[in-house]
Amino acid sequence: MDKWTVLDDKMMTRRFLTSHNPVLVSLEVQNLSTATRRGVWTIQQYCSLVRMIIEYLGRASRMIPVPAVQDELARNIAEEQGSRTNGVPHRELLARLFRDELDVEAFAPWSDSTLVFHLAILKEFNLQKNPEFIAGMIYALEASASPELLVVSRIINSFAGYEVINHRKVRAWKAGREIENLEDFIGSHVVDFEAGHKQGLCEALNSFVSADWPTFEKGFDFMLDQMAVWWEALSRWE
Repeated sequence: MDKWTVLDDKMMTRRFLTSHNPVLVSLEVQNLSTATRRGVWTIQQYCSLVRMIIEYLGRASRMIPVPAVQDELARNIAEEQGSRTNGVPHRELLARLFRDELDVEAFAPWSDSTLVFHLAILKEFNLQKNPEFIAGMIYALEASASPELLVVSRIINSFAGYEVINHRKVRAWKAGREIENLEDFIGSHVVDFEAGHKQGLCEALNSFVSADWPTFEKGFDFMLDQMAVWWEALSRWE
């Protein structure tokens, strides 16, 4: 088993990326009214990461002195900005789909825990001098994106009260299809966009981070630790 697979396997022991996500567990014991309100709130907090991802990708590009990595991050940013979605940025597309299908606004003021989460990441970008550590941070964001989206889709189904997003259809989504609803959005990202970002970054980073894998892994663990703390706080509605 290669080191990337070991890293991914370790990542998937994090409960916030599984059906044991603390928000999902908490929603199961709420009445429908409370679950709906808190589920919507959680999704709005999650969408702060959708809004901030371009900032984090841009910072990583400036800090990792590897042309192949910079090219891959530039491709990633371009896709986030709409290069493959008819010029519509992903954050705007997601916001429209939430509004049209569920009458929910995707973006809302940040909670205290969401603010702490993003400030911790920005602080590390500002203080960290080791590009391998930064590479670990950004790879963690990309590697965790698909499993996190599957959790998000379960939360959506939970507060909607019906199956907005069918996971079987998500996994069968075909690249190149038009994104017409939330199920398409999740499918396109799990199967295409995020899978491609993860693989492209893995290939671009491989020779660079292999020279100092422990530092890269520390950056990877740092980001996952921040995400785990954030999801625990969201489950307490902080």
